[in-house]
Amino acid sequence: MVAALTLLLFGCATHRNSSQSNRGVSTDAVASHPENLRPSYELLEYATGVDADISAKLSDFVELTRGYDAFSTLLQTRVSTDSTNRIRSLEVYLSSYIESRKQFLEKLKDHVEEQRSVLFRLRTAHFDEDPLHFACAGASITNLDLSTNTALTEIYCRSTRITRLDTSQNTNLLKLTCLFGQLTNVDLSHNIKLETLTLHGNELRHLDVSRNTNLWLMICNENNLTSLNLSSNTVLTSLECKGNGLTNLNLRFNRDLNLLVCDDNRLSSLDLSANPTLHRLTCSENILTNLDLSQNTELTMLDCSSNRLTSLDISANTNLTAVNVLNNPLKEIVVWWTPPENVPIALSMNEFRYSGSPILRNPSPNR
Repeated sequence: MVAALTLLLFGCATHRNSSQSNRGVSTDAVASHPENLRPSYELLEYATGVDADISAKLSDFVELTRGYDAFSTLLQTRVSTDSTNRIRSLEVYLSSYIESRKQFLEKLKDHVEEQRSVLFRLRTAHFDEDPLHFACAGASITNLDLSTNTALTEIYCRSTRITRLDTSQNTNLLKLTCLFGQLTNVDLSHNIKLETLTLHGNELRHLDVSRNTNLWLMICNENNLTSLNLSSNTVLTSLECKGNGLTNLNLRFNRDLNLLVCDDNRLSSLDLSANPTLHRLTCSENILTNLDLSQNTELTMLDCSSNRLTSLDISANTNLTAVNVLNNPLKEIVVWWTPPENVPIALSMNEFRYSGSPILRNPSPNR
């Protein structure tokens, strides 16, 4: 009986020779002519024939083909149970191959960990080049020195441990973004060209933007601010300051404002009479008892939920497509349509959400 060893390879086999055993290619032929290997067949069989001990021959073959590299895509090995089969070294060779691959993967893992360790050991970053844009994210950087990068126009930092940011030498800065960090102090007095400022998710208690007169976008959500002076920011169009401890918000000098997000503060009043271009307003989760929207005729979205409003007049806000006044002790909502006959007008809005049973009233019966 012929003992056979079958190796299932992916895209690597030998030429078959009709003069060889009818079960496959002899190890002598393969070992003598390794150049016969080419990506063609998927099944390669070795027949032991009369000489059932092919340990040495297989060893020669493996050695001639540069060891385990020849079997780098080996998927399956089958050895017959023929009684003349005396293969002893196959397991050793494959184990050696597996061990070698394992060692390679371990070294690769160690290299990755070493590089990662270098990154996380980084505490102070200093950059000698003078790019226009700088970004760092996800590193344990506690200090950032950009004093020599005077041409910078944009700085982006995310999830760092920086507590203080010095941008005094970056006088060309147009955009500053620091997200989800630990900033407690930022001096912007030298950045008079600054146009967009995003300091979301830090620990700021004070923010001075009095010299940043070119600011048109400002985001300072989720900080510890109790006051905000915007009297110098006359071109401001977008303001987001939710999740602070603001008790007052003076917007009299921000006539171009079209987006205001001031949810989750301690505002008891909100004067929007000087903001005629306001399109979107969210002021939920405050302690507002009154909200005058008579001058905000371009308003398209309003969310004043979770306040202390007892009445709301939106009769002048005919462009509204979404209104949320949930969780207010509302007794009356003054609308621009005539309820209930023209209820479809109200339903033409994407959202009109209110709780309780407030009276819907039109101030002019002839509307």
